[in-house]
Amino acid sequence: MFHEALTLTLTETSVEVSTNQLETERLLIRRFALSDSPFIIKLLNQRSFIDNIRDSNVRTLSDAENYIQKLSLSCVTLKDGTPIGMNGLIKRETLPYTDIGFAFLDQYMGKGYAFESSVAVLNDGFKRLDTIAAITSPSNNASISLLMKLGFSYKEMVEVKPGDPVKLFLKTAETFGHRA
Repeated sequence: MFHEALTLTLTETSVEVSTNQLETERLLIRRFALSDSPFIIKLLNQRSFIDNIRDSNVRTLSDAENYIQKLSLSCVTLKDGTPIGMNGLIKRETLPYTDIGFAFLDQYMGKGYAFESSVAVLNDGFKRLDTIAAITSPSNNASISLLMKLGFSYKEMVEVKPGDPVKLFLKTAETFGHRA
C-alpha cells in the first residue's frame, strides 16, 4: 500500500515530478536534489548500469549536478533516507508512449525495491495515462523479468537511437486495474 502525494505533469520530453513524494511500505520516491550527486555518481558508474543502460559519462560532482538538473526520474530511498535507486516516467520523442525507467544500486537488487517502487509509479501514472511503455536492452534479463512480473507485454524490437535496438514492452491502464 502506498500513500499518494505525487503529481506528474506531462511535457513534450519528460514527465516531471512535483516536489511531493510517493511513499510505499518501505520506500520514499522523491525528486532528486543536488545533494544526491555523490549517489548519482555511484549509481551511474556501476558496471551493471553501464552494461545494461549506458555510460552516462558522469564522473564528477559537477557532472552529477548537471545530470540531476535534467533528470525526470525520481530518487528512491529507504524510509531512513538512504538513496538506493531511481524510478519514474519519461516521455521520449522517439516513442509513442511515456515509458517507465528504473535503476538501483547492485546491493539493493533482488530485494523487491524495484518492483515496489514501480508499482507506485505505475499506479500514479495510470491516473493520467492509458498506456505506459518500457524499454530494455535485449540482454537485460533482470529488467525483463521485472517488467513481466509487473504485467508488461512484449511488443517488438525498436530503435530509440539508431543502431541501438531495444525491447519494447507495453502495459495498459485497464490491465493495471485503472479505467474501464
